[in-house]
Amino acid sequence: MPRLDVFLVTTGKFPSRQAAKRAIKAGHVFVNGSTAKPSSRVLLHDEVQIIDTPFEYPLGYSKMKALDEIIDSPLVSPGDLVLDIGSSAGGFLIYLLEHGANVVGIEYSTAFKDNLVEITEKFSSVSILFDDAFRMDPNIICESECIDFLVIDVTTDPVGTLKLIQRFIRLLRPGSRLIAAFKSKGNNILLQKIQDCVMRCGCDTIKFHNLDPSQQELHLVAVRR
Repeated sequence: MPRLDVFLVTTGKFPSRQAAKRAIKAGHVFVNGSTAKPSSRVLLHDEVQIIDTPFEYPLGYSKMKALDEIIDSPLVSPGDLVLDIGSSAGGFLIYLLEHGANVVGIEYSTAFKDNLVEITEKFSSVSILFDDAFRMDPNIICESECIDFLVIDVTTDPVGTLKLIQRFIRLLRPGSRLIAAFKSKGNNILLQKIQDCVMRCGCDTIKFHNLDPSQQELHLVAVRR
């Protein structure tokens, strides 16, 4: 008799217990026609019903999906090696893993540890490093030019994001894509400074995307020369 939250994950209804718990507590999961608790036990003949819910994936999942739809070519191909700096609750990770990528995530905050550990238990092609991307040695990940896709989404100012690009860009293969989130709406002067810095790091084909005009966030997409 598994717990309800465990049952929802093992049957593939949710990517993690944290996501399942949020949906259960929000009243989106019914057992035999009634709401239940995450700790409720599911019996063999119980009927479990899930109504449409926005809690199935962490927020980053929808962001990565939106970027994948905006960009002309697919973000990843099966077997690609991806480095995700600032994994947070794992939304980017889950999207990339579902599309066949092998992903290394870096996360500093232990607040997301439970979420990320559950993702590693569900997917065999992911590993998580709980470390400080500003201080760690990038060579821990791999040698230069071995990453097929570099994603950076860290809660810092634009200068901090640029520092991370400078530190990790050498791991990216020539011709491969970088996506970096900047926590600022940006003005023309700031965007030009960001673009100039990213070009000096060895990238071209630079574009900015604003996925949600109500948020102070821009996503830079570039390709390494």
